[in-house]
Amino acid sequence: MRKGEGLEVLGSKFQSAEATQEKAAIETDLYPYIRTFMADAVINGVDDAKWDTFVDGLDDYGYYKWIEWWQKSYNGEI
Repeated sequence: MRKGEGLEVLGSKFQSAEATQEKAAIETDLYPYIRTFMADAVINGVDDAKWDTFVDGLDDYGYYKWIEWWQKSYNGEI
């Protein structure tokens, strides 16, 4: 094994710059969306309609692409 291969940090491996940039681009929009929802939920509460709207919006903010990125990372594909 060459130096640096297989080094794991918090369950993930170091990725290429391109893969890291892809994840960062998704997180730029996704994280604020989730944080905003969480803050609103704490202050105003959540009913089924708000939850459904939040879950529907996850796709718009790249959540499923983000999950796919992590799965590919875990599988060693990126």
